[in-house]
Amino acid sequence: MRNITAYHKQIAQASLFIFVLIINSYVFCADNIVVSAEKIENQIESKLSKSQEKIKLLNEYYNRGRDYLYRKDYNRAMEYFQKALSMQPSYEPARAYLTVLDADKNAFLMNQYYDKARIYYSKGIYENAVSNLEEALKVAPYNEPLKEYFNTVVIKHKISSDQGEISSTKVKMADIISEYDIKIKQVEGLGLGFLLEQALLRCQAGDFAGAVYYYDLCYKLDPSNKERIGWFVNATYELEDLYTYLDESYKKIEELSRDN
Repeated sequence: MRNITAYHKQIAQASLFIFVLIINSYVFCADNIVVSAEKIENQIESKLSKSQEKIKLLNEYYNRGRDYLYRKDYNRAMEYFQKALSMQPSYEPARAYLTVLDADKNAFLMNQYYDKARIYYSKGIYENAVSNLEEALKVAPYNEPLKEYFNTVVIKHKISSDQGEISSTKVKMADIISEYDIKIKQVEGLGLGFLLEQALLRCQAGDFAGAVYYYDLCYKLDPSNKERIGWFVNATYELEDLYTYLDESYKKIEELSRDN
């Protein structure tokens, strides 16, 4: 009987020990659960904080991009919109403004070049007007009114250039005729001088074949002066070339004026 009582006592002690172990285990697990919960909560707060910072920075890039766009500082605006998209590629507001920026930039540049072209055109500096319109067409190649204005200015530039060449050609012709007249006065012999004066009158009238006729008479009248007469002949050929150039230039200007 005594042995049985001792046995039951040992069992009770063992049970009590196991119970204590179980209780301690639950306490330990509960502590770990609390620690894990706190850790998860801290991680969530950290992620939320980082996310809020990212959103704040994203909005800052976006707003700066808009500010620079309104100031027409397109390069800086593009820089900040691209920064926003690098942080969040799906950020549609920044992507939409990049499209607006491109169109606005092209319109701004086109108007700048167009305004410069009109100023140069009004001053008769057609070459600069053409170059500015060429730049405008690079950013607005499908702008039909701009194309029409460009064609008009190009024609005006060609006419102006041709008129400049015409004026230069007339100066050359006047110089040749002036020298021609001086050399006639230096010629000895009334007969030869008279024939050369008749040749000059034919040159001034554009009748170069008639001038050659008088040169042939000069050679017959004074064959010893062949070299001197030759100068007048060469001057006449040069005048004929210049006269032909003038005639072609006038025709060209007339055609361009009709096109314009």
